[in-house]
This record gives sequence, structure tokens and C-alpha cells, in this order.
Amino acid sequence: MASSIPSELIELSQPFAKASLIHCQNVNANEKVNACTPPAFVPSAAIVNYYHDKSVMGPHRDDSEHAVSKPIVSFSMGRPALFLLGGDTKHDPVVPMLVRPGDVMIMGGASRLNYHCMARLLPARAGSLKKEDDIHNNDLKKHQIATIHNMPVPSGSERAALEQYLTKHRININLRQVYDD
Repeated sequence: MASSIPSELIELSQPFAKASLIHCQNVNANEKVNACTPPAFVPSAAIVNYYHDKSVMGPHRDDSEHAVSKPIVSFSMGRPALFLLGGDTKHDPVVPMLVRPGDVMIMGGASRLNYHCMARLLPARAGSLKKEDDIHNNDLKKHQIATIHNMPVPSGSERAALEQYLTKHRININLRQVYDD
């Protein structure tokens, strides 16, 4: 039996998907890019990836959905990671990206079917660009637990356990629309 996607997560993904779809329409007017559909995004699948210190996800394309004109909206929590975005083939050059806790990545338009991978987790401090950011990252770690509004914030031992987990692991939640409108 499939469980439903929490409505708060769907609601959080909407503005990101809409921005991607609007951008695709503007780009398509000037370039040869796969056509994007009007700004509508109804996620019907959510994938949660759990990463520990030695975890990687090799190069792949997210091409199983019928609605490849719809973006994938991805939310990051926990340890920072090195994400590699490639091209149409595994032989195309890659662009390395630092993905930090709280980041949202949208793969839509021309990048929707590009090869990509999560190359490795980075030390928790790697997500900090400046010394002052260490304080911000500690605060962020405490608040990323409840980034979706109206969700109850864990307290006591639950919160402590989740904070401890997120200092050593990475969680990535991505939403996608499987079928066309």
C-alpha cells in the first residue's frame, strides 16, 4: 500500500516547481530546449535518500517518469555533499556543486534528464563558507528539522536524536510528478 505525500511537503514544493516551469517557458522561446508545460506541478512520488559517511549515488538519469517535462524538487538536510551535474551522456563534462543543509535543488527544463550523482558526503564544517557561518549552521541544524511550516517540532529526546543523526548523515527528499496532467 502506498502512503500519501504529506500536504505540507507538496505545498512547500509548489513555488520552486512553478519558478522552474516559468523559467523553462522563457528559455524555450529563445533556445532549442525540450518544451516545458504550463506552470502546474502535482507531485505524485517522493523519494527519500539516506546517506551515511561512505554513501554515494552513482551517475544516473531520472527518466522513469512519464512527465519528464515536470521538474524534480529536492530538499537537503544534514551533512553537506558534493553533487555532480553532467549532461546528456556520461561522457559530458560535469559541474560540481556544494549542496548544504537547507538547500533546494530543482532539476527541470534542459537539466531534467541530465546525468547526475551524489559523489560524497563532506564534513559538516564543509557546508560553512566563513567562520561566522559555523554559528549559523548550528542554528540551521536546529531549525531544519521543521522547515515545512505547520509541522510539529520534535522536542526533548526526539529532537536531540534527530539533531545527532543530521550531524553524521544526510537526508534528501525529492518530489516528482510521475504522469502528465
